[in-house]
Amino acid sequence: MALHEKLTVFYQEHLPGWEIEGALLKAPCPFCRERGLEDEGSILVSLGARSYFAGYFRCVKRCVPGGFAHHFARLSGIDPARSRTLHSNTEASWNYNQSGCHAIPG
Repeated sequence: MALHEKLTVFYQEHLPGWEIEGALLKAPCPFCRERGLEDEGSILVSLGARSYFAGYFRCVKRCVPGGFAHHFARLSGIDPARSRTLHSNTEASWNYNQSGCHAIPG
């Protein structure tokens, strides 16, 4: 399975109410209410197979900083190493430093 396909499955598993429009997955943002916003925004995920930003998400209300799938997993309390769609024995696993800002191949 290609990376963009794995990313699509990952976000579909973890974002209820998703819709795909072209190369974007749209869903209600799961973080807005956690952050105290009365009206939840939408989360947009880039799914373009040839894009350097495949898997990048952001909330239209900017309730959390945008990022890639591992950042989404951390914000959601999902262990990326245990996710069937993000982790594969044939691919490099990614470890985050203490601040969680930089990925280092591990």
